[in-house]
Parts: sequence; structure tokens; C-alpha cells
Amino acid sequence: MKEQVVVIAAADQEFLGHVRCIAGLRVAVRADQIWIRGILDDGNVDLRIRQLPAIHRYILSDNDQLFPQNGHTPIAYLPRMDWTSMLQFLPLELPTAAFSGQSSERIGIRLVPSSQVQNPVLLRCNLIDLQSWVDSAPEIRIKCLKMVADRDQNVLVMGHPLPNIPGTSFWSCEGLLLPAGFVLEFPVLAPIVLSKCNPEGDALVMIHTDGSWQRIPLALFVAASRSGIRQTPLETT
Repeated sequence: MKEQVVVIAAADQEFLGHVRCIAGLRVAVRADQIWIRGILDDGNVDLRIRQLPAIHRYILSDNDQLFPQNGHTPIAYLPRMDWTSMLQFLPLELPTAAFSGQSSERIGIRLVPSSQVQNPVLLRCNLIDLQSWVDSAPEIRIKCLKMVADRDQNVLVMGHPLPNIPGTSFWSCEGLLLPAGFVLEFPVLAPIVLSKCNPEGDALVMIHTDGSWQRIPLALFVAASRSGIRQTPLETT
């Protein structure tokens, strides 16, 4: 079976979060590049790998020669590098610590209670509760989720259906995430607030009942897995 090697720029490391949970991947750093191997080139390469912003994609021969895709002539040998597993290179808690920073800035909107039931799209919960849930949850319930955790044991979970555990659920008001049971006093302001807090469109924006808000880059979310949730370390003092 042929093996594919993908090279991305070190500056694009955040994109590895999308492939972190794919089994068998190994990573090495060389200058300003990140090399990824362990990809079986069987004609059915995972879409998440194909979507990586690759500088180069090679086919690796048995004697470590690098061939360009669809090429028949080797162009180099695989450099000697220190390889590590993707899970060790990109621990779950490291790329996720950023979401704990809540903006102290208040924006000129107000949330008011709502009598309508909204469909939740995100759950903020405690890591311990999520780890307890995953012990007995069916695999199909886990695979539909994406998550990000911070160092204070808070977890944001996206997907459908969401875990039935304690926490605060959020619903989407034209892309703006609001706590369940609340709506904007003036819903027409949702697109304006979203464009101000997320001008690049590459993040989630959560509004809290006290008027504070958080911006969480979508690139931080990783596919949930039973082993990944179990192995996310609990911070101790």
C-alpha cells in the first residue's frame, strides 16, 4: 500500500486540528514546514487531509524516495526527521486554551427572556461531566460532535444531538450564539453585532446575559472521540 506525505507551512499549524483524530498520522517539523505521514494513498484519502493547505504532496516509496503525485520519477528522499504521533504533537488541551478569554467589552445590546423554545446548537459544560457521559454514550452519538476545551475544564460542544448533561446551551440567532431562553431585545441587530465581533467570518461569537461576549475561532474545534475526551487532562492545583 502506498503512503502519502503532506507538507504544510508551520504558520498553518492550526489546520492540523481538523485531522488530529485520524488514526496513524505522524508529524515532524523541518525549518518552517510541518511534514505529515501515515496517510494510506488507497484512492480514498480522508477529505479532511485533502483539504489541508498543502505546499507539497508526495507518494513515499519503500526505500523512502519521494514521488510527486501522479509522477513516475523520484525527486528526493524523505529527510531524516524526528517523527511523533499527531496526538502527541497536538495535544487536545493546547490549541483550545484561547477560548477561555472572555471579552470585558460590553456591546450595545440587551438580552431578554424568551417564551419560545429554540433548538440548541452548542453546549458549554464541564469536562468532568462530559467524560462521565462519554463512558456510556453510543459511538454514533460521539462521532457527530466537535469540541474545544480550555484549561479551566470548560468545554464547548457542537453537533446534533448534543449530550444530555448539565451545562448552558446556546442557539443560533442568524449566526450569533445566544443562551437558551434568551433573545435579543432587538433581533434586527444580530447581523450588525456579528459583523462587528467576527468580521472575518472564521469564528463563533457567543453573547452572555451580562452583555459580555466571546469569539472562538472555528479552527480550534476538533472532532470528538471517546479516547480524545477521556485523555483530555484535568488541571489540578
